[in-house]
Order: sequence, then C-alpha cells, then structure tokens
Amino acid sequence: MAKDIQAALWTKFTFVTALAGITAAARTRWGQLIQHPAMRQLLADVLREIEAVARARGVALAADVVPQTIAYFERSANDLLASLHVDLEAGRPLELETLTGAVVRLGREAGVPTPVNQTIYALLVPFAQVVKR
Repeated sequence: MAKDIQAALWTKFTFVTALAGITAAARTRWGQLIQHPAMRQLLADVLREIEAVARARGVALAADVVPQTIAYFERSANDLLASLHVDLEAGRPLELETLTGAVVRLGREAGVPTPVNQTIYALLVPFAQVVKR
C-alpha cells in the first residue's frame, strides 16, 4: 500500500495523461511514436509540466518521476492505447477535462505554465463532445 496516496495518484495520473494526450493527438500507438526523437522530447515536456503542477499543489512526487515514467513508456507502453484515444477514434465523448484539461486548469490556478499540455488540449477539445452517429 502506498504511504502517500496523493503522490501515488499523481504518479499514475502523470502516466495516463501523457499517454492519452499524446497518442490521441497523434492518432496512433506510442510504439509507432517512440522511434521519433521529437516525440520523446514531447513526452518529456508533457511529463515535466504535469510534475510541476503536482509539486506546485504540494504533492511530494518522487524526485525521479519523469525519468522513471519515460523508462516505463520505453519498456511497456508500446502497444497501449488510452481510453481517451479509443473514445476519440470511436467518436465518443472524451474524458479530456479530467486529464489534459485538468493539467491546464490546475496549472493556471497554481501559476504554472503548461504550454505543451495546452497545445494538446487545443488539438483535442474540438472532439471532446463530438459523437459519431
């Protein structure tokens, strides 16, 4: 059991939000993206912004949360699809406000810039409520 539930939740949130936002915006699995240095940099930037928001909110994330999350992506995330990506492809409403939207909103409240997450949010928000018929 986690000693610090907030840190555990934010660690998971960091991974899920990065995976969901990046793969949905790129419309593909992480395994197809990881080959590109620009995508690795995008991942690191997204993670650093989420980490900064968490720390500004007083969450005691592990000092190595970003490199550990990147290592997990490299080891295990190749074929993962986040539910946000699946919902986007199926034309269902997106949980965008609870993931990338939350990072942007909480960052603004804490005075933490989140330009990369804001860009991903802007790319996905037009599809957040679109439902295919």
